[in-house]
Amino acid sequence: MNGSNATVLSSARALRQLIAAASIAAVLVLCWPEALRAETPVAKPDLEQTLAEASSQQSESATAQGQRRSPAGMKALGVGSEVTQTSSLIGSITKGLLYTIGALLLGLAAFKKFRSPIETATSKIQVISRRALSPKSALFVISVEGQTLLIGSTEQQLSLITRLEPAADFDQSLRASFEDDAFTLDENPRVANHG
Repeated sequence: MNGSNATVLSSARALRQLIAAASIAAVLVLCWPEALRAETPVAKPDLEQTLAEASSQQSESATAQGQRRSPAGMKALGVGSEVTQTSSLIGSITKGLLYTIGALLLGLAAFKKFRSPIETATSKIQVISRRALSPKSALFVISVEGQTLLIGSTEQQLSLITRLEPAADFDQSLRASFEDDAFTLDENPRVANHG
């Protein structure tokens, strides 16, 4: 029984590690390359050249009524290009964070679903003692809601052997249980003659 428990625990641990690795890989593959891939910055033209181009475009496009600067003139000044790059970068980072949070929530949900039940301090069942009788059978003294029980475990089943008194020692209770069984065998003549 101990070997099968160890196998179950190790497979549960391996499953948790696999889920964690898959979550990290999903985050790296889906989110971060897009967030880190920034558009190449636009080289700012020389200030004198920019002013000359802007004034020539403004004079060409302005009318006698005094219209405002044209969008082409503003683009020549470099206005708006950094804002678009910043907003696209912020959008990419926000998208990456949302993917990351989603992947972490999915990983947490999978972890909660597949985690092995670990005995906690608030558990109503506590294993007080265990004695191995063979590789696949053992005796357990457990406490359940104030009662102390002696349980026999084999590969196929669990059996309640006896209820123990709370203050009784394990060895004394075990001897008393075997003495009761021996007394029962002595009373049955058919069993006593064969044994």
